[in-house]
Amino acid sequence: MNAHTPIAPTERVNAWHNKSGVGHCSTCNDTGKVHAFRRATVNDPYPEADCDECFGMDHACEVCGNTIHIPGYDCLACDMAIEVPAELLDADTAAELARALVCAINAAARHRASVRKAA
Repeated sequence: MNAHTPIAPTERVNAWHNKSGVGHCSTCNDTGKVHAFRRATVNDPYPEADCDECFGMDHACEVCGNTIHIPGYDCLACDMAIEVPAELLDADTAAELARALVCAINAAARHRASVRKAA
């Protein structure tokens, strides 16, 4: 048996994705602040303290800088990019996908708003 297991070609090509991921703190919902258990005063009516879980640290993806946590994805931007075929990895593809994502999010927001109004 070989002492060194070779790295699969796909794993080597996608190694950049290993550090992707948007941190998410369920304690503070990524605000970095939690309710402080001290008496509210006129000067501090809603006392807050730094979150003991994440300490208010940045939750951004190390690869792309995305800060928006989407449940079910380590980092939605990186998870989308890893699916793009190698021959399409260029600035034109990035610009077109970014434009399309803006349109898709706007369409989803309009639809959800109309559904709420109808309810």
